[in-house]
Amino acid sequence: MKDFNIVVDSAADLPIEIIKKYNLTLLGLTCNFKGKEYIEDENSSLSYKEFYQGIRDGEMPTTSQVNSQQFFDAFEKIVKDNKAIIYPAFSSALSGTINSAKLAKDEILEKYPDADITIIDTKCASLGNGLLIIKACELKENGASKEEVIKYIEDNKLKIIHLV
Repeated sequence: MKDFNIVVDSAADLPIEIIKKYNLTLLGLTCNFKGKEYIEDENSSLSYKEFYQGIRDGEMPTTSQVNSQQFFDAFEKIVKDNKAIIYPAFSSALSGTINSAKLAKDEILEKYPDADITIIDTKCASLGNGLLIIKACELKENGASKEEVIKYIEDNKLKIIHLV
């Protein structure tokens, strides 16, 4: 059984403690705020306190999706370690990030035809996606195979209720 990594993006809103605990590969969306560009890194380069104070002061952030080069670089590093990849993506109805991942996957497969990359459109947003990822990590930690983790995500992704 081939080992696998779970790749996440910052739109899953996972706490940095979870990312570290499960050794997840985190790709940050770009946040443009107060005239500066930040890569979302779960409170490391832009504190939540500063962010929310800026919003109260009238600043309006914008975000940009993870680009295909960022995915390519992350995927290539994992593939070179001879590991498979699962990327439970933020909903395609809300973001084009999944398309960047698919472009990178196609490029990786041209260069590494034996690479094993699964991209799942979770149809979830924010911590709804994050909850699927946490459970996927728990399954992996308890010895589940890549296929079992994929099946869990596919079987449960439409059962997450999002309240906004």
